[in-house]
Amino acid sequence: MELLKKMLTTPSVSGSELHFQKMLINEMKDVDEFVITHHSYNVIHGINKDSNVKVMLLAHIDEIGLVIEDVEPNGICKMTNIGSIRPEMYMGQQGCVVKYENNQPVYVNGVIGYTPNYKNGNVSVLDLNLDLGTTSKEETLKLVNIGDVVIQKDTY
Repeated sequence: MELLKKMLTTPSVSGSELHFQKMLINEMKDVDEFVITHHSYNVIHGINKDSNVKVMLLAHIDEIGLVIEDVEPNGICKMTNIGSIRPEMYMGQQGCVVKYENNQPVYVNGVIGYTPNYKNGNVSVLDLNLDLGTTSKEETLKLVNIGDVVIQKDTY
């Protein structure tokens, strides 16, 4: 159960799966007999290689998310999507910018808001913004960088 929780709470936005891959390799080191990795972050854990019976469990390790595309003069982060997101599912949610220090995830918490689109009423990912509680671009860029990934805060 602990491994499942760790898998669910380890950030793994598409293109940023390396930390998840390393975590899984470490967690499985006492179980598997061999590990095969690939540059696209695929990881295969094997046991009993010579057995006639073959069983495979397969899953994606990447998740959809957002990426900081720009920071406005007032400190608000503008974002775009990584993967096919539904923007309305992010409105009003707690968001976390994921950064890594000493190979450990560090989270910068914020709130995902949106700019109302009164013309057509549809919400686009371009309407989403991340408020980190800062008041200037300079202050925000001390906390995060353009290109940092953003995930919804988990509650597991």
